[in-house]
Amino acid sequence: MLLMVLSNEMAKMQPFMDMDCKVMLLQAGVYLYDELTAHFSDVYVLESDFRASGLDVKQSSHGDINLISHADWVELCAIHHPVVTVQ
Repeated sequence: MLLMVLSNEMAKMQPFMDMDCKVMLLQAGVYLYDELTAHFSDVYVLESDFRASGLDVKQSSHGDINLISHADWVELCAIHHPVVTVQ
């Protein structure tokens, strides 16, 4: 399963915290990177949304941020379906 997270509200992620799934951060979801990498091993961030957020790549306390392109995002959706959107 792939969780596409568009919200920066951690409370909306509570129902998914015990699931083994990939996480894709988009839009305001990019601000949850540090919090979600503590719970999920595979967290991806759409590079264009990350750059638009104004966050510094070096701000993560969990190492390198896994920035991906739009093409990689489409591939993740195809491989790790079903896709659930958290808004």
